[in-house]
Amino acid sequence: MEIKPVGQGTINFVQKNYWDSQIRNPLHCPYSIFAVHQIKPHKGLIDDFEEKRTELTKKVPKVKVVWGYYGAPLNRINEVLSYGWYRALNGAAVNVYSDPSEAIPYASDKVLLLCRLALGNGTDHRYDETTTKYTFTDGRQLMPAWLITFAPDQYSQPQTQNVEVINVGYEEQNITLNAPKSSTHSNEDDVEIEVDVNF
Repeated sequence: MEIKPVGQGTINFVQKNYWDSQIRNPLHCPYSIFAVHQIKPHKGLIDDFEEKRTELTKKVPKVKVVWGYYGAPLNRINEVLSYGWYRALNGAAVNVYSDPSEAIPYASDKVLLLCRLALGNGTDHRYDETTTKYTFTDGRQLMPAWLITFAPDQYSQPQTQNVEVINVGYEEQNITLNAPKSSTHSNEDDVEIEVDVNF
């Protein structure tokens, strides 16, 4: 597993194309992206995703790939990235949302996974238009791509973070993402966003 911070241009791109464009009601989402880390999943996750996508192509002419947000406590996200969806969720269904504001209530540590979703003919997943929720019984249809740290709009000046590149396999390692302070912040308690990610 490899995770690394991205540059300002990529942060702006993700904010515009995968965050702002997906929020149906901006008034209900007073959050913006604070930092972005690109995820290069371990080979097991990649192989699972490609295997499932190959299975789906036998049922539909073309598999549709869309984006969705997974919100959960950080320790659960750690487990997904380290061991895969099935083991991390004990075989339970996976819920992801195309609208990040719907996933935020589940992200108690202000971190979301932005994933690629492989969609077949509709029997392989369920979709709720009201909440933009996709439900998958097979986690192989989800590929984590970005680790998104979000913060209230008044504190969200998208920027890179000083985090060294970590290459990880199945061994557990620890990194800390420290959000840099901005001179515009008035409440120090709301300034520091510290995230411990164990892979």
